[in-house]
Amino acid sequence: MTKKKSTSSNNKKKTKKTMTKTVTNTPNTTVDLNTSTIEALTRLDKALCELDSTTNTTTTTTTSSSSSPEPSNDDVVGLPLGHWRDLTGSEVETAYKMMDDGAELVKASSTKYTLLGKIDLEDGSKLTEELRKGCELIATSTFLLHQPLLLCSRPTRHYAKQYARAIIATVRQLVQSFAHGDATDNNTTTNNNNNVGAVKTGAVWSACDALLGKLPRGNRGCMRRELFTWVGDCNETMGEFQELVDLGVVVVEEEDGDGEEEDGWDTFCENKGTGDSYIALELPISTASVALIRCSRGVLNLVLKACECAGAVSIMVEGELTKRRRQQQQNITTTTEQHGDTDTSAKGGEEEEDISLLALEQRRDLIWQWISTLHEMAQRVGEGVTDLGMAMYPPIDLHRSCNNDAATKTTITTAWDDTTLGNEVSQQRDCLIAILKYVMEDESISRLLPGIGGSGIHMSEEVMEMGSKLRSAIDVRVGEIELGFGAALLEER
Repeated sequence: MTKKKSTSSNNKKKTKKTMTKTVTNTPNTTVDLNTSTIEALTRLDKALCELDSTTNTTTTTTTSSSSSPEPSNDDVVGLPLGHWRDLTGSEVETAYKMMDDGAELVKASSTKYTLLGKIDLEDGSKLTEELRKGCELIATSTFLLHQPLLLCSRPTRHYAKQYARAIIATVRQLVQSFAHGDATDNNTTTNNNNNVGAVKTGAVWSACDALLGKLPRGNRGCMRRELFTWVGDCNETMGEFQELVDLGVVVVEEEDGDGEEEDGWDTFCENKGTGDSYIALELPISTASVALIRCSRGVLNLVLKACECAGAVSIMVEGELTKRRRQQQQNITTTTEQHGDTDTSAKGGEEEEDISLLALEQRRDLIWQWISTLHEMAQRVGEGVTDLGMAMYPPIDLHRSCNNDAATKTTITTAWDDTTLGNEVSQQRDCLIAILKYVMEDESISRLLPGIGGSGIHMSEEVMEMGSKLRSAIDVRVGEIELGFGAALLEER
């Protein structure tokens, strides 16, 4: 009896040791699952970050490209496009479907992960595989949209990359909150009743909902979204500087007495060129610069309308191409049934039809290339508005901006376009005029693909009239800026 008791007690001790061993090993397994997921998501995000959305290569971006000189407007060529509006049955549609599936999986798994992780960290960590799988689906679809064979535009690639990285970043933060113990800490003082997991899950849901509901799809949708973004930047910049212009001229009071009064902070802020307002010589320059930004907004609207005109023509060509392909297939089927494969006259007709179809395809591709290049030219206008606004803050610098000689950097220049603002105005003018010429002159079409004429891109009367008015307005505004700089530079000298 005594021996049996001792044996039973030994078994209990062994059981306790085994249980203790299991409990101590569980956290290590949990940490490994969460940590491995964090590392995988970090690698995934790095790969997406290095994707180059501006070129038709599968290589990632390099630092050397940033140091290369900026090409002129004549060198701007957009990426070739494989579609405009319709995505039905295309690989692009499949890629977006894969992206949606990944977002839905991440959204559902994040909630389960948080709820189970609050109850049992080990059970919750098992769902990291589902989170990782969803993120991999999203990343894979983004890589597909960057492939040259799918012929997606730069904005299409850019928005896919942006929304994909947002989801991966929020999922990584969610897993990190459990791996580091922030979401499982019961200290209500530091964690506001331990709602860190709920907050992180909400961020994941928000990123997934943005992809599912707000991500623009296809070349046309993404290009329009980017154009509207640039138009919004123009409105914000105009509104900001119009307020400064409406304030009028700052009044500079002359000092009384011997001028030995001690300068304070208020005096410093009221001095010439240090306040929030323009002086008399700067006001004409800033007023005309705001008007030039308004012209930039008008040109962006012109680009939007011109792309729609060209896109409508491409849809007509695509419809004709589809119709002829269907008719050709029917003719081949009928000829084969009647004469078999030995009818040489029928084969000659098929070759002529192939040539006709090839001409239609080239015409359609030419129109799409025209649209893509026009959009890339508009990008310079949109980004140029921001650069122009940065140079418009008072005081307006009248010193030379393009001189590397330290001894002459502080000297007043004699040329208005040598100043910082003047240089930005000159570049913006060149970009605006280049777009107007591109849209209103037909030779830009033959320049893209020599040897193929009759592309059929005819701009509407509204576009042509709008372009003519914008051209006159741009010349007037730049002339006003030049006169303003002339007076200011003469006064400074």
